[in-house]
Amino acid sequence: PFSADQMDRVLSYYSEDLDDGALIGDWEGMCLGPDGVRVAVTFMLRKGFSESSSKANVLARAVACLVRSGCIPEDAVFEPMSQCIASLEEVLIDNPHGKGFFYALAAEAMKERSNARWAFAPLAKHPQATLLTAGLSADGLKALQAAVAA
Repeated sequence: PFSADQMDRVLSYYSEDLDDGALIGDWEGMCLGPDGVRVAVTFMLRKGFSESSSKANVLARAVACLVRSGCIPEDAVFEPMSQCIASLEEVLIDNPHGKGFFYALAAEAMKERSNARWAFAPLAKHPQATLLTAGLSADGLKALQAAVAA
């Protein structure tokens, strides 16, 4: 089962050395089933939107690493991301810089020009997404269009 304390430890270790291999090993060591993965993804995304920019950037890198490695299936990100976007106005009241997490996540998703759909597709469901897309670069908007069209 998912443990917030254990997840915080894993993320803390990752933030110290940014070792992708160690993060993947720690994630696999948590032995999360599909429900645990969904809870962990929700935890990381909510944390990312509520953290300061430096911590948010590390969380974005961690999420992207786990998706790229296959530890987190792309479809396991859609619903938690959609939930975060649905409550975005409230989140931004508490943390006006919260959208920086999304920008960091989008940048990480596009780094290898791999499928960035997992980061962008949930935007299509919510009018609140304009709070995020207003700051995207031209490349980011192209990736968004491709993800939504897929």
